[in-house]
Amino acid sequence: MRFFVLSFICAFLLLVNLNSFSSDVTAPSDEIFDVTPILLPDLRPKYDLLCGNHTSAQTLDLADLNGDGVKDILVGLWCGLAPGTITHEPSKAGLLAFIQNADNSFTDQTFALFGEELVTIEKTFENIVYDFNGDGYDDIFMTQSREDGRADPWDVRDNIKNAIVMSDGDGTYSILRTGCNDPCGTGYNAHIMDNEVGSIDVVTQPIGYGGSNEFWRYVNEWENVGAFSVGVGGLVFFSRTSSESASLAYSSATRVSGVPGVDLHARPSYSDEWVKKDSVITVADSIISATWTAWNGDEGPIDLRVLDGEYYLGGTFEYGCEIATQSDSDLNLIYLQAGYKLDSYYDGMDIVEGRDMSWVYKLFGFSAKDGSLTAVPIEVEGNVDLADNSYRITCEDVNSDGRDDIVVATWGYDTHPHVYINTGGNKFSLLRESFWPPMSEALKNSQPVYGDVNGDGLHDIIYFSGASVRESVSNEIRYEIFLAKRHIQTKDLAVKVGSLDIDGNGQYDALTDGLLLLRGMFGLTDTALISGAVATNADYITGLALSKRIAALGALADIDGNGQIDALTDGLLTLRYLFGLEGDTLIAGVVASDATRTSAVDIEAHLKTLMPAL
Repeated sequence: MRFFVLSFICAFLLLVNLNSFSSDVTAPSDEIFDVTPILLPDLRPKYDLLCGNHTSAQTLDLADLNGDGVKDILVGLWCGLAPGTITHEPSKAGLLAFIQNADNSFTDQTFALFGEELVTIEKTFENIVYDFNGDGYDDIFMTQSREDGRADPWDVRDNIKNAIVMSDGDGTYSILRTGCNDPCGTGYNAHIMDNEVGSIDVVTQPIGYGGSNEFWRYVNEWENVGAFSVGVGGLVFFSRTSSESASLAYSSATRVSGVPGVDLHARPSYSDEWVKKDSVITVADSIISATWTAWNGDEGPIDLRVLDGEYYLGGTFEYGCEIATQSDSDLNLIYLQAGYKLDSYYDGMDIVEGRDMSWVYKLFGFSAKDGSLTAVPIEVEGNVDLADNSYRITCEDVNSDGRDDIVVATWGYDTHPHVYINTGGNKFSLLRESFWPPMSEALKNSQPVYGDVNGDGLHDIIYFSGASVRESVSNEIRYEIFLAKRHIQTKDLAVKVGSLDIDGNGQYDALTDGLLLLRGMFGLTDTALISGAVATNADYITGLALSKRIAALGALADIDGNGQIDALTDGLLTLRYLFGLEGDTLIAGVVASDATRTSAVDIEAHLKTLMPAL
């Protein structure tokens, strides 16, 4: 009894005296990125050419614009319309080109390449970088968005075409235009398909308000070489093989009775018609038909998907990517399913997009081979901050180990790409949050780009803000580029969900992880949970993220095995063990009377399973 009372007093003091303990846990120096970022030139004068503080950046593409084999930068700007503006015309937008110098700095060469200080264009949506005319300079095929501020663009003849930034072969560029002239949908996703003439076609996929898929090809000039209506959304075209002259299979998103799924299509040769071959439909406990109000005020029907007692809105497979097959797996297709999870739901509820809901996503794996499509469960280690909004996915080998990894592009406040490293056997591990260099306050509302900027084989990170940003002191608008210094290593990967490294800093510590777990078991949240108990190098720092880490332990947190998670038994056992106590000193007075693990040996063995090597 004495041990129990002492343990309770100790726990109480740890809970109430939040500033009594220091958590100055630091990792040894091992720089992943350069400490000082490369800054793009001040964009303020170019922003002012459009509409000043109403200007925002929509896209940033890496492309070799001067034929030197190193990536340069092309930025798509957009002039947002003031609230209440009524117009049927496209809003103003423009392109800027920055050439990379030998010292990796960048200079504005927009006028030298295009003959004007700001290239006239509309709101860029999705872009494909490729040397279409084979002259040694990258070209950029750009679809344009109709979600550009026009009050009512849907019922009028369309006035935006695709824009192609096309090299003239002499170090200069022109803007070519292609696309339909009828109402063509809200915007277009863009996809790559290997064609039979040895290059690629760009397949445009409309989203919202009509439109149709189109195949665009460049052979001396741009032409639309076809369209199809079989599987029009969430397209993934599989690369040609050594025995194939073109892409002969693709997957697409589908929905059956309100439940999302994936279809597989194939053709015997490039001259044959596409045929649907197989489907995989995900599961739902039930579907509820409801009505909602979208972000732009449009009202209409919507299906709510009920799964494990949660209510989901949307949840389509809008983006996917092919992943190179490995000898230990048949996995060759990844899809990102994203949508809203409602905080709650009741019959007749007024559902408004973005209100009382959060954006969530999940990764799904498939095997698409020989006309057959099967689900392949994938295991993801590490959880993400769901405040980061996902919007695109790519599969590429970012750490040069011969396996394709998964990169989920994100946007939002203080966000980073979600990079899942392929560790084999259908397992993927998220890069730790502390992997990423800090961004300046002016760029916290970011759309980061992850790619090899300087051509050294390492992926770098570019922080650029989608909003208009003017730094409070200098009144400048600059984007930051952090160059990588080394390859990704095992220690950069996230701690597996279900370990006692609650804050994810790669260490087990009583005064951080132990306190966080104990407080969580006492029901504390938010500031009361985290105050003074988060390591300085922690990956998870918010109350919400840490609560999710604690909840992820689930039944594993029942240390004594009595079927209940209790702060005064399980919490104190964990805290004592992290302080280094063992044997009778560990268990004295803090094991429940109905415990199934009662000896120090059994309890220490269970705790060790929660502490894998980091």
